[in-house]
Amino acid sequence: MPILWRYLIKSYLKVFLLCASSFIAILLVTRVQDIARFASLGSKWYSTLQFTLYQIPYMLPIAIAISAFISALILTKKLSISHEFTAMRTFGLSIKEIFFPLQVIAITISIMNFLITSELTPGCRLKSHELINSVTSINPLFLMQKSKLLKLKDSYVDMKMQQVGKEASDVIFLLSNQQHQMPSLILAKRLSIEGNTLIGNNLSYIVHSKGESSDNFPNLLIENEQYMETKASTFASFLQKSKLGIAFEHYPIKPLIKQALINKNIKPKHLKKMQSEICRRFYFPIATFTLTMIGLSFGLHIGRSRRKADLYMALSLSLVVFISFFIGKSFELSPLKAGIAYFLPHTIIYFLCLKRQQRIAGGFE
Repeated sequence: MPILWRYLIKSYLKVFLLCASSFIAILLVTRVQDIARFASLGSKWYSTLQFTLYQIPYMLPIAIAISAFISALILTKKLSISHEFTAMRTFGLSIKEIFFPLQVIAITISIMNFLITSELTPGCRLKSHELINSVTSINPLFLMQKSKLLKLKDSYVDMKMQQVGKEASDVIFLLSNQQHQMPSLILAKRLSIEGNTLIGNNLSYIVHSKGESSDNFPNLLIENEQYMETKASTFASFLQKSKLGIAFEHYPIKPLIKQALINKNIKPKHLKKMQSEICRRFYFPIATFTLTMIGLSFGLHIGRSRRKADLYMALSLSLVVFISFFIGKSFELSPLKAGIAYFLPHTIIYFLCLKRQQRIAGGFE
């Protein structure tokens, strides 16, 4: 490898690794609430650490893309200010020859980002759900608080959580009796978990019994209990879903494409979401290369004065790249519009970067 290539690659990767690790640390702070909530469920320390590590792949795609932009911009600014770029040009090197090793590294990082987005992140998302499911499988209070984990569709839960997953007061649990088409109501002044035992104080039950009274009104069974004990795992298995569902977000890229192309039993709505998800997974690797090109092209200047307009242009184009992501994500049920929003800005920006490099090569800023 030529000395110039080693120098450019080393300078690029030094800033890239520093930025990526910093962004991961910053973005990990945004997940502190989820990590603290998981730890409060009484999980082991190694399970909490495992859950924390599973959060990192969520942040890697965006952290890698931003770090690629910043490292390319800083490197080209440094080459321009120190006149190293001018010295390279006096040796007869063209802009394409100078940028070639950096573009190879950008493509390599983009491929790595694609593997993270399409393989690692879905797997870690599934593992996180399985970890939460295993920790909460014997805790009915947590399951009641999270209504999406309830097995029963027609149910309503309201409670005041005193200690997350351990104690709740003023519990209202309303569920529909599918056999009699009548609701059943359970009221509890206090519910607590001690080991594998669910303890209730001052409970009231209102349930429908078979048959009807003489005046055609339903028979209701009303019962009050001052104290109740039952196995927490038994009650939790009644509330919990029978099986942890695997959504298409959990599939690696190959099974996802296979399901979208071959499986004819998928509902049209789900098929559109899968196609949009495939487009989204290709967005981040392409964005990584595009942002690197923006940094390389608009970080250069050949004049003595430092122009802020180029910096503003680079920031504006990078903002367009990220705005296109949110626009494409909003078209979840329209894969064609999502694909246009995801990829069309990259094509336009790439040609703007090439035009900018041609102007620099011709001596114009």
